[in-house]
Amino acid sequence: MSFGSSYMQAGIKSAFKISSTSDPIEVRFEHMAFTGMYCQSTTEAFPAILFVESGVTQGSAFGVKVSLYEVTFEDNGYYYTGSAAARQEIRDSQELINAALVVGYTNVGADQVQIEVSNSLFSNNNAIGVATSGDVVGSYKLMGVYHTFYDEFPTFYSLAPQNITILECAFNGNSYNNPLASFLYVNASVDTPCYVSIYASGFKQATSPALRFQGPIAVNVTEGYFSTLTNNAGSGEKLPLFVGDAFAISYNEVETTSFAGSLLIEKSEFTDNGAGEEFRNFTSVIGAAGFSSLQVLDTDFINNHGVSVAVMGTQKMLWLLLKMLIFLITVELVF
Repeated sequence: MSFGSSYMQAGIKSAFKISSTSDPIEVRFEHMAFTGMYCQSTTEAFPAILFVESGVTQGSAFGVKVSLYEVTFEDNGYYYTGSAAARQEIRDSQELINAALVVGYTNVGADQVQIEVSNSLFSNNNAIGVATSGDVVGSYKLMGVYHTFYDEFPTFYSLAPQNITILECAFNGNSYNNPLASFLYVNASVDTPCYVSIYASGFKQATSPALRFQGPIAVNVTEGYFSTLTNNAGSGEKLPLFVGDAFAISYNEVETTSFAGSLLIEKSEFTDNGAGEEFRNFTSVIGAAGFSSLQVLDTDFINNHGVSVAVMGTQKMLWLLLKMLIFLITVELVF
C-alpha cells in the first residue's frame, strides 16, 4: 500500500486503528508494504500507520492481538517543525512518543495488547518503528531494521511493558547523535516486572547505546552481536558515569523495588565498538548501575575502545559473575 508521498494531517491518530473495549480480537496482516507516508507537525502528535489499543476488561490472555507477517515499512517520514523547548519537553516526559509507525497502547487495567512481528522489514523511515505504552507484549522474529529512527528518539520504544522477545533480528544504522536514540529503549514501570529476551540478534552502526534499559528489568541477551557502535552524546545525560556513555548496553535502575532487575549476557560478541572515542573518559561497552545481579558468560570483547564492563554504584546487594570471557586489545573492568 503506497501513500503516494502524501502528507497525512497532523492530529489524526492513525491510518488504521484496531481497538476493542468489549471482546478480545485478533488481526493478522500478511504480505503487505506500507510506503510513502509523510507528515509534518508542530505538536509531535503524528499519526501512526497502525494504532493498536485495548480497553477490554475480561481478564483474557489478551485484549487485542495483532500479527504482522512479511510486512514492510519503507520510506515513511515524520517531520517536526516545533520549537526546541517543545522537543525537550517531549524528551523529558514519561509519555508515549507519538512518532511511530506502529503504536500499541493498553489502557490502565485493561487486558494486554500483543504485537507479533515476523519476517518483516523496517527500512529508511524517518520515524520510530514501534512504540508501546502500558501492558504490551512485543514479539519480534526474523525482522530487519535498517535506518529507521526519528531524530533523538529510539527505533523501538516501550514504556512500562511486560515482556519483549527479539529472536534472530538485525538492526543496522542509526546515525542520530543522542543517547536516547537507541535501537531499543525500554523504560520500565517500578510497579510491574519487565522481561526482555534477545536471542541470536545483531546490532551494528549506531551512535547511541544499541540497547538502553531504564528501571527494574530482567534482561537476557544470548548469542548477541554488537559491532561498530559509538556513543559520543552521552555526557549530557543524567546517568551514572560509564552508563550514559555506553556503546552497546546501557542499564540504569534508580529505585529499589520488590522486583530486582538483572542482566544475563552469554555467548555474545562485542567487537570494533567505540572507534574514534579512544581519548574520551568514562566510555564503556556495557555500562550498568542499580541492578541486583550481572552475569557475563562465554562472551568475547574484541578491539573495543572503552571499558569492557563498567559496574557503577548501587544501594542493593550486588551479585556479579564473569566467566569464560575473552578480551582482545582492550582489557578493562571498572567497579
